[in-house]
Amino acid sequence: MPDNTTSIDDLKELTDEELLKYINRSTGVEAKFKSIFETHIITDNHRLSFWLQNRVKINQTVYVKAIVEGLTTKIQTQGFNKIEDLIEFCLFQITLPKGERKNRVYYHLISLVLNTAEKRLSNSF
Repeated sequence: MPDNTTSIDDLKELTDEELLKYINRSTGVEAKFKSIFETHIITDNHRLSFWLQNRVKINQTVYVKAIVEGLTTKIQTQGFNKIEDLIEFCLFQITLPKGERKNRVYYHLISLVLNTAEKRLSNSF
């Protein structure tokens, strides 16, 4: 298993399952994960689906934040054709019971995402 000194290039070679295990066992690699998410995961529908479907397995708040920030950036800069998946991801974070949340919800980011999504949707009609 890679450690905190593992390069982004090495992390890019991990499967999504391996990367999920890695981020759940590591601290201080948020920037590396965010970079991989924004450049490799978000652009691949299969990989993105993995992360959206396996959201409950992400143990550390900083990685949930990286996903929300990455998706927000994607919407603001390029649009996003799977907006319903993003909304579902955000709603899941909001609706977690308080005891299970573990401070995982970033209301300001989720609000930003939902507001951006609403603007994009209203502009398409």
